[in-house]
Amino acid sequence: MSPDNYGWGRTAGYAGAMAVNYYLNEKFGSRRSHIARWNVFAEYLRTVGIRDACDISISILRDYAVHLRRRVEKDEISTSYAVNLISSANVVMAMLLTR
Repeated sequence: MSPDNYGWGRTAGYAGAMAVNYYLNEKFGSRRSHIARWNVFAEYLRTVGIRDACDISISILRDYAVHLRRRVEKDEISTSYAVNLISSANVVMAMLLTR
Protein backbone atom coordinates (compact mmCIF):
# COMPACT_ATOMS: atom_id res chain seq x y z
CA MET A 1 0.00 0.00 0.00
CA SER A 2 1.34 3.40 -0.98
CA PRO A 3 1.72 5.88 1.87
CA ASP A 4 0.43 8.69 -0.34
CA ASN A 5 -3.06 9.82 0.56
CA TYR A 6 -3.45 7.00 3.08
CA GLY A 7 -3.05 4.48 0.26
CA TRP A 8 -6.04 5.68 -1.77
CA GLY A 9 -4.20 7.24 -4.73
CA ARG A 10 -1.66 9.70 -6.04
CA THR A 11 -3.55 12.96 -5.41
CA ALA A 12 -5.85 14.10 -2.63
CA GLY A 13 -8.70 14.69 -5.08
CA TYR A 14 -8.51 11.21 -6.55
CA ALA A 15 -8.01 9.57 -3.16
CA GLY A 16 -11.08 11.25 -1.71
CA ALA A 17 -13.24 10.17 -4.65
CA MET A 18 -12.00 6.57 -4.33
CA ALA A 19 -12.77 6.52 -0.59
CA VAL A 20 -16.27 7.89 -1.15
CA ASN A 21 -16.95 5.35 -3.91
CA TYR A 22 -15.75 2.55 -1.63
CA TYR A 23 -17.75 3.51 1.46
CA LEU A 24 -20.90 4.85 -0.22
CA ASN A 25 -21.12 2.27 -2.99
CA GLU A 26 -24.92 1.91 -2.97
CA LYS A 27 -25.78 5.57 -2.31
CA PHE A 28 -25.40 7.32 -5.65
CA GLY A 29 -26.77 10.73 -4.60
CA SER A 30 -24.63 10.96 -1.49
CA ARG A 31 -21.60 9.73 -3.42
CA ARG A 32 -22.03 12.31 -6.13
CA SER A 33 -22.60 15.16 -3.66
CA HIS A 34 -19.61 14.32 -1.47
CA ILE A 35 -17.30 13.86 -4.45
CA ALA A 36 -18.37 17.18 -5.98
CA ARG A 37 -17.80 18.99 -2.68
CA TRP A 38 -14.54 17.13 -2.02
CA ASN A 39 -13.29 18.28 -5.44
CA VAL A 40 -13.84 21.89 -4.35
CA PHE A 41 -11.70 21.18 -1.27
CA ALA A 42 -9.09 19.37 -3.41
CA GLU A 43 -8.84 22.44 -5.64
CA TYR A 44 -8.29 24.59 -2.55
CA LEU A 45 -5.58 22.16 -1.41
CA ARG A 46 -3.82 22.50 -4.77
CA THR A 47 -3.84 26.30 -4.43
CA VAL A 48 -2.07 26.04 -1.06
CA GLY A 49 0.41 23.46 -2.36
CA ILE A 50 -0.96 20.26 -0.81
CA ARG A 51 -1.16 17.09 -2.93
CA ASP A 52 -1.22 14.48 -0.20
CA ALA A 53 -4.18 14.13 2.16
CA CYS A 54 -1.72 13.01 4.84
CA ASP A 55 -0.56 16.65 4.97
CA ILE A 56 -4.02 17.99 5.83
CA SER A 57 -4.10 19.30 9.39
CA ILE A 58 -6.65 21.01 11.57
CA SER A 59 -5.05 24.34 10.66
CA ILE A 60 -5.58 23.60 6.94
CA LEU A 61 -9.25 22.86 7.63
CA ARG A 62 -9.53 26.09 9.63
CA ASP A 63 -7.92 28.04 6.79
CA TYR A 64 -10.39 26.43 4.38
CA ALA A 65 -13.27 27.51 6.63
CA VAL A 66 -11.92 31.08 6.66
CA HIS A 67 -11.60 30.96 2.86
CA LEU A 68 -15.22 29.83 2.59
CA ARG A 69 -16.38 32.49 5.04
CA ARG A 70 -14.77 35.15 2.85
CA ARG A 71 -16.54 33.74 -0.19
CA VAL A 72 -19.85 33.90 1.71
CA GLU A 73 -19.17 37.49 2.73
CA LYS A 74 -18.56 38.37 -0.93
CA ASP A 75 -21.85 36.64 -1.85
CA GLU A 76 -19.98 34.15 -4.07
CA ILE A 77 -21.56 31.18 -2.28
CA SER A 78 -24.38 30.69 0.21
CA THR A 79 -23.84 29.94 3.87
CA SER A 80 -25.58 26.57 3.53
CA TYR A 81 -23.29 25.59 0.65
CA ALA A 82 -20.22 26.58 2.68
CA VAL A 83 -21.44 24.42 5.56
CA ASN A 84 -21.98 21.51 3.16
CA LEU A 85 -18.47 21.96 1.75
CA ILE A 86 -16.94 21.81 5.23
CA SER A 87 -19.10 18.85 6.16
CA SER A 88 -18.02 16.88 3.10
CA ALA A 89 -14.35 17.68 3.75
CA ASN A 90 -14.77 16.23 7.26
CA VAL A 91 -16.73 13.17 6.06
CA VAL A 92 -14.24 12.32 3.33
CA MET A 93 -11.26 12.84 5.65
CA ALA A 94 -12.85 10.35 8.06
CA MET A 95 -13.25 7.88 5.19
CA LEU A 96 -9.62 8.31 4.14
CA LEU A 97 -8.45 7.68 7.70
CA THR A 98 -10.63 4.58 8.13
CA ARG A 99 -8.72 2.41 5.70
